Amino acid sequence: MKKYVIALGGNAIMGNSYEKQVESIYGTLSNLTDLLADAENKIAVTYGNGPQVGNILIQNSTAKRLTPEQPMYACVAQSQGLLGCMIQTALYNLLRKNNIQRDILGTITFIEVNSKDPAFNNPTKPVGPFYNKLEIRELLCQNNTHIFKKITDKVWRRAVPSPEPLRIINSDAIKNIFESGNIPIVCGGGGVPFININDELKGIDAVIDKDKASSLLADSLSADILIILTNEPQVALNYKKHNEKRLDYMNTANAKKYLDEGHFAEGSMKPKVEAAINFVSKCSDRKALITNYNCLIYALQNKNGTWIYEIGEKQ
Repeated sequence: MKKYVIALGGNAIMGNSYEKQVESIYGTLSNLTDLLADAENKIAVTYGNGPQVGNILIQNSTAKRLTPEQPMYACVAQSQGLLGCMIQTALYNLLRKNNIQRDILGTITFIEVNSKDPAFNNPTKPVGPFYNKLEIRELLCQNNTHIFKKITDKVWRRAVPSPEPLRIINSDAIKNIFESGNIPIVCGGGGVPFININDELKGIDAVIDKDKASSLLADSLSADILIILTNEPQVALNYKKHNEKRLDYMNTANAKKYLDEGHFAEGSMKPKVEAAINFVSKCSDRKALITNYNCLIYALQNKNGTWIYEIGEKQ
């Protein structure tokens, strides 16, 4: 028996309509059929929400004269429900097509963060639509608490804090689903961020990194393998340079060394490698795998992907 947490990146959910996005998710999840078919495997699925939460923010902004804008954390919850429905639909159809008897439950996941996290003093996570300088001035007149950061000389985006996830508040319920052999679909977009004030939960505007939340979930479920699916088949040193080197495996010591040397980009491969290190370093029997959706079957056979271990070399 193996316990897996499988993190889907935002590029698993492509398409310019709801139906096209469900088709895209189905194609991605089809790569999991062999894992799903083994009744001994326990599997949880997490997912990114970048494009979708951005669309919700645009809808908020466009319709603000007709209906009140929702806070950021509520938009994250909305995108969790939307994408959870898409993933659950696609996964249900995939299981039935392959005569796999498992149940599925997508749930809104609450993540506790620290209100004193340094990230709240330095918002860095870009969200929502792109703006020009004139639009920024108008937006700041409407709400001067928002922070915008320059992407290029002429393009700006709203920036929000990205605090460290501390605890999955509804982890016991998720674990019950997971241990029963059914599939929880959770931690969408990193989860909805909450702070604890006098033992009461209060939502806070932030976006939690999906890969860090997935690592936290994998730890809480005592998973054996954390699989992070992205658009690259392997982790690479000197990415897209003449001396690029793709990695079949690395231990955590080497992974930390490569991080310190700046090989992995912010907002791209860096958080994935950090999440893998964080998960694997807590138990020597654990492994993490970073690979492309379409390479997963081969990666599980050690024919592709990048495996991360705590110690030693390829096992």
